Amino acid sequence: DVRCVTSPSVAHSFEMLIWSTVFYGFACWYAGQVFTRFGGESTGASKGYLFFLNPTYWGFSRRVDRGTTDSMRAAREEERHRSASDGSVRVFKLSKTYANDTALREVSFEMRSGEVFAMLGHNGAGKSTLVNILSGLQNASFGDAFVGGCSVSEDMASIQRRMGVCQQEDALWLELTGRENVEIHAALRGVSPKLLGAHVTKVLETVELAARGAEAVHKYSGGMKRRLSVAIAA
Repeated sequence: DVRCVTSPSVAHSFEMLIWSTVFYGFACWYAGQVFTRFGGESTGASKGYLFFLNPTYWGFSRRVDRGTTDSMRAAREEERHRSASDGSVRVFKLSKTYANDTALREVSFEMRSGEVFAMLGHNGAGKSTLVNILSGLQNASFGDAFVGGCSVSEDMASIQRRMGVCQQEDALWLELTGRENVEIHAALRGVSPKLLGAHVTKVLETVELAARGAEAVHKYSGGMKRRLSVAIAA
């Protein structure tokens, strides 16, 4: 009894490879938008299961604020306009509530372009919560904030392309050089390959690490690692 087994053609194999790439790529993208907590750590603000049906996700229309008055909506749009016109960061009645706690209650302030803004407060005052909302790691319960006219509730992808965040803990590859660390993060943020070299050199010079950029990070002191983290966020 002889059985003939035919193997799939090369064209069929490539077709299956393409469909598998599309399917698993979509599955990873969807899971990354919806499931953002792993091992107790958050990788960003999670979206609803049907977020892709919301026109605002694709940038086709603005969100309608339910439960707010016309005057509140007008004030919000005025804040957006001012932020866009002068390139400032404007926080408007930003609030964050949890089941048994209120971390932020209608916080409003302005950070002008070119200035250093310091935010002080005791433990539990909501500083980390505010930074997490501004950088897209958490959603606000009420209110909004604008970075150069972009809303944290509607335009976070645009904000993240232009914002750098230096976290409390260093996120560095210790076996790589300082320059390689900056190059990787800059590439992930979308810096053009043509501008990458000049960008890395500039930020290393800014934090006075240009002379040590070719050294492995595990040889850096604690202060040098913090400066490198600032360079990565620049």
